[in-house]
Amino acid sequence: MGTQDSWDGVQKHIRDCAACVGHRRVALAIRQQTPPPQGLVRLLLAAVAPPYENGINVLTTAKSATNDPDDKLRAVIAAALSSPWNDLTAKGLFLIHAVKCAIIPDQRGFQYPPTLVIDRCIPQHFAAEFTLLRAPHVVAFGRAPLRATLKHPLVTAPRGVGVSRTLRALLQKWPQGIPCDAGGRSFTLHVSPFPRSIKARKRAAVILRGAALRSEVLPTLSEVTRAETTPRGDDSVKSTTFQLKGKTFTISRDDVFRGARSAPPEAVTKFYVEIDGRRFPPTQLVRVGANTRDATYSANSRSILTRLGFTVKSLR
Repeated sequence: MGTQDSWDGVQKHIRDCAACVGHRRVALAIRQQTPPPQGLVRLLLAAVAPPYENGINVLTTAKSATNDPDDKLRAVIAAALSSPWNDLTAKGLFLIHAVKCAIIPDQRGFQYPPTLVIDRCIPQHFAAEFTLLRAPHVVAFGRAPLRATLKHPLVTAPRGVGVSRTLRALLQKWPQGIPCDAGGRSFTLHVSPFPRSIKARKRAAVILRGAALRSEVLPTLSEVTRAETTPRGDDSVKSTTFQLKGKTFTISRDDVFRGARSAPPEAVTKFYVEIDGRRFPPTQLVRVGANTRDATYSANSRSILTRLGFTVKSLR
């Protein structure tokens, strides 16, 4: 049985599932039905559950990031990666949910699924999709997808990684992702908060961009940026060195691009460099490009970036 047939079989099983009949929090009429990926999946995003819609009483395909252009999570992902959704999926990004039915909001308005529901979905649906997709990088948006991934029957993780650990603790110990195994196939698990609040969205954006770079869903240097910033003379260089607080740093153009891809832009007060349609202060680009927390003077940063072939612009 081919991948297409296998995927269709999993979706049929989701549509016909009766495991949560009678559960007051599960909106059985709203079910995720995800089309198969266009090709090789490089980066798998695991979300919580499809959005709930009131008043739906007949079996309906859920509107979610996978099929709804107006979905809020889709918009957050596209904005974080500075790319249209369809371009991202064409490059190997794919999204599934830990729970396949929508969850009726609780008294506080949250649609977080009960643990019992998550655990029912894992072996029957989530694990089947996860195994078929074979993604080398996985971003788990929140505790429900993290639980679903770690409870997958074939997944093993390093000692100290478990569903009882907080997201903060896991991020502190494995900031570049957790090395895991799924039946002899290695993958990296990137833990992220669900991007609900402004603070969580900013943190999730950094994690998502890092995973997208490592999975090559985002190139190190986009063709658009390359065309806009390629040096046009002999005065620019590929890398340069500078002194800061008695230390010597070497920074290259690719270092700057990597740094810009992995961090949200800070506030621009006067000068900026535009990368992938986003405006960065020169001091931030030099700091993240050189991988240092030490502050640099704006004039020095502008000089460094100019030597590397970037165009520094002014707001006024």
